[in-house]
Amino acid sequence: MKLKPVVSTLLLLFVAVSLVTFIVQEVGRTPAAAKEATTPASAATSAGQEAPEHQVVAYYFYSDTRCPSCVKIESWSDKAITGNFEDELESGLLVWTTINTDTKGNEHYLEDYEIYTKSLVIADFRKGKQVRWQNLEDVWNLLGNQEEFSAYVVANVQAYLDGVEDEPVKDTK
Repeated sequence: MKLKPVVSTLLLLFVAVSLVTFIVQEVGRTPAAAKEATTPASAATSAGQEAPEHQVVAYYFYSDTRCPSCVKIESWSDKAITGNFEDELESGLLVWTTINTDTKGNEHYLEDYEIYTKSLVIADFRKGKQVRWQNLEDVWNLLGNQEEFSAYVVANVQAYLDGVEDEPVKDTK
């Protein structure tokens, strides 16, 4: 028995199976544009409950690979939000959540919010529909000063809670 034809056949079979597997996986994917961000408001609507009139969601998006700066952004964001918006969090007007974009099913957030790295995003929902969002990119520039970082996050979350339609608040002094 000649070994070369057997190995060649096995390699071709492996390539064919890999190609078929890839095609089946790609056909089963839902385009990112067809997915909506899941929030308590959209979950309530799908459960037959009425969505809140107004709700703000603060998302921290991260991945499996995390650096000290990424962990600091999440920690400082958590402290700024939970320490300054207790009533809004309790009432459901504000939701604070973290999402791993490497988890299957969460990849769409990368396109939905045009993010390429760990990010703090504030989104405004009206009657369960997202009407606007903002990536608070300056959190990266404020990592040297927790007080300024917190003021920046609080000012932007408050602007969304108040329904202010302007650009993100940059000057927190």
